[in-house]
Amino acid sequence: MDVHSCYKPVAKIWLQLQFERVGEIRLIVDGTKIGFGHQLLMISLAYRNRAVPIAWSWVKHIRGHSSAQQQVSWLRYVETVLPKKAPVVLVGNSEFGSILVLRQLDRWRWVYVLRQKSNTGLWISEKTDCQTLGSFAHQTGHSAWFQNAYLTQQEIDQVSVLVYWQIGEKEPWCLATNLPDQALTLRYYRRRMWIEEMFGDFKKHGFELEKTMLRQTPRLSRLTLAVAFLYVWLLSTGSRTIRAGLRHIVDRKDRPDLSLFQIGWRFIDRKLLHSIPCSVLLCVRPRNCLVTRKISIKDFDLQHACTSSQILIIMHSPVMCFCLDSTL
Repeated sequence: MDVHSCYKPVAKIWLQLQFERVGEIRLIVDGTKIGFGHQLLMISLAYRNRAVPIAWSWVKHIRGHSSAQQQVSWLRYVETVLPKKAPVVLVGNSEFGSILVLRQLDRWRWVYVLRQKSNTGLWISEKTDCQTLGSFAHQTGHSAWFQNAYLTQQEIDQVSVLVYWQIGEKEPWCLATNLPDQALTLRYYRRRMWIEEMFGDFKKHGFELEKTMLRQTPRLSRLTLAVAFLYVWLLSTGSRTIRAGLRHIVDRKDRPDLSLFQIGWRFIDRKLLHSIPCSVLLCVRPRNCLVTRKISIKDFDLQHACTSSQILIIMHSPVMCFCLDSTL
């Protein structure tokens, strides 16, 4: 099974909707460790303090790092599903900040803010000596901005660099970017934290993906496909619940504090508990959605689907069923 082909229609709809709404595509790339020497690498779409899965890959390695060549190949696939002529902004951590990746993003004319390791070399100009990025930040709250500087000590590439020590962080952010100023760089990079919320939903705060006993990459990828379908369903339901003014049904009235994911989860759970059919819609606008089938408690028990052995997702064009159990 080609998981990206199965998921591609959903990814394209979310990308198109964001382009129509904000005029650009805001992507986040990061990875998370799952277990058994595997790391899940994810490219996602920034959405309301969360991230919507767009494409993923599993890396089997003790430290779980992917090569720059793998990353470029992976990003090239994402480039093929983007809306035509859509401006793209990509933010990510230091694993994805190699010179090879930066140069490819420049060729595509993507805007990027990618973190660098603090020991990365920097030339402020051709006449100065190379210094490490970490040497420019001496205390929390301090920042340094270098426009048209040069990375790195091994490979030379001209970028702008922001070194910023956020209060509360253990070390400074060292950011390579092609943006024109410091404020915009920080504004975009802060969205990178949204993917951490998504990983939390995938893992201990939601689907408990880290408890899987699967070890083969194809099986892990199929598992991720089913979880991604379920995740966008819950986010879509959470968004529509808020827009319909029904948030108070599952969240506190005096101090709303549930995430979009939890609102969707609890709203669907509540409807199924009361035997009320609910639509399976994989985007925030029903007219764009691929799935409009209504399900009820007779179809499957969502309350147990996420924490036991099975998740069932039904798509009508074509009909596909994904059962996650020991035979995945």
